[in-house]
Amino acid sequence: LVFELGRLDDLTVQTDCLKMLQRFADPAKAAAPASVFGSDDKLRHALMALDGFLAGKTYRQIAMTIFGEVRVAEEWGAGNESFKDRTRRLVARGRELMQGGYRSLMQ
Repeated sequence: LVFELGRLDDLTVQTDCLKMLQRFADPAKAAAPASVFGSDDKLRHALMALDGFLAGKTYRQIAMTIFGEVRVAEEWGAGNESFKDRTRRLVARGRELMQGGYRSLMQ
């Protein structure tokens, strides 16, 4: 990997960037506690939900993208609100990330 650093007139920003990169490269720190999302799948699903939300998709369409058409067809209209709530939470988490919550992933 090659990393390019610009704006060397302000080394504070570059130093912070290098510290962040070092955390990813250091195997001892790689075993750090999981993110606030608990798993990579939850984070990925939150980002997929955000993409759908920003594209103007309905919650049902977002759920179909994440979980598949068959599963949504089975669970969406079954009178069980938990699947719909799960999709709403994913959209909310994605929006939190967009509004600055992504910083928690870097800590």
